[in-house]
Amino acid sequence: MEEKNIISIKQDICKVCLELDKEDLKSILNFLKREHLDSNLFNQNYDGIKINLDLLNDNIVYKLYNYIQFKISSKN
Repeated sequence: MEEKNIISIKQDICKVCLELDKEDLKSILNFLKREHLDSNLFNQNYDGIKINLDLLNDNIVYKLYNYIQFKISSKN
C-alpha cells in the first residue's frame, strides 16, 4: 500500500464512517477511548458523536485509519 497523506486519510475516514452501521461506529469509539483521548474531542449531538480529526495527533489518525480498514476488510 502506498503511503497516503494525512488529509486524504482523514477524508477516507469520514467517508467510510458515514457508511458504517451503529455497531461498527461504537467499535471505533471504543478504539479511540483506548487511545486515552481527551473527552473534549468528542462532540455529542442529536445525530450522533462527532470527532474533529484535525484536533487528533497524526499518529492517532493513522492508527484509526488502520483500525477502520481492518474493520471493513473483516466484513468481506
